[in-house]
Amino acid sequence: MTFHRTVVLFKTRSEDASHCRNLFPPKIWRRFKNTEQKVGAHRVIEFDGPSGVYKVITGRLVDGKGDNTQTVRFFDKACSCEKWQNYRLLCSYALAVCRNRGDNLELLVDQQFTKTRWAVQYSGKFNPLPHQDIWLHPGWELQADRSKFVARRAGRVRANRIRNEMDERDPDEPRRCRNCHQTGYGILIFD
Repeated sequence: MTFHRTVVLFKTRSEDASHCRNLFPPKIWRRFKNTEQKVGAHRVIEFDGPSGVYKVITGRLVDGKGDNTQTVRFFDKACSCEKWQNYRLLCSYALAVCRNRGDNLELLVDQQFTKTRWAVQYSGKFNPLPHQDIWLHPGWELQADRSKFVARRAGRVRANRIRNEMDERDPDEPRRCRNCHQTGYGILIFD
């Protein structure tokens, strides 16, 4: 069953990759589109053009947030927010610099996120499984560990927790009812 699901998954994903018209796979493309919405509010200030150092200031938001400053080192593929280094995808600040420079987006994204790499991942070949009579017998059997089986009663399992000094009751204090927290009932009811 799992084998056949894997075959179907590889077939559909390879067809999706061959029919994809975007620069990147759909998930990455959606991420770029969401990031592009933020780019319009950013201002790009060029500090050192030949070395690729830029200052990006975010737009001011309604709730008083925003107006933050990030430093983008374009040729080092680094940003002070560290999203570009960690995720290997352009953050909104780097995308704003890329748009300001007029550079090709495809050259800046790591190769693992490209459409060609996506197609290669699902280009595996499968052969049908032979009949079960032809399968080799392993010479061993899966055995269940009976010590792991725990017999339990019906009902809700109460969670055990580590008790501390807050849980200790003062011995002089009378016992209280678990439901209504009143004192004065018989001792047998409290358990």
